[in-house]
Amino acid sequence: MWSLIFLTGMLMYCAALSLLRLSGHDEEQAALLPFADDPEAARLMTAETGRICERVESHPQADGHFDA
Repeated sequence: MWSLIFLTGMLMYCAALSLLRLSGHDEEQAALLPFADDPEAARLMTAETGRICERVESHPQADGHFDA
């Protein structure tokens, strides 16, 4: 029983440390990850909010070229 309490406490301590180390920029980029796989949605979101998703993935088009 005590080992479960200890492990839970350690888990919460480590989670708190990792969350405290995030910068505001990191938090914003984490919030924008749902747009990372859809370049068009990322462009629309940037146009509406001014926030830029840095991790937008490019997918090949039918002609073999990648999205810009």
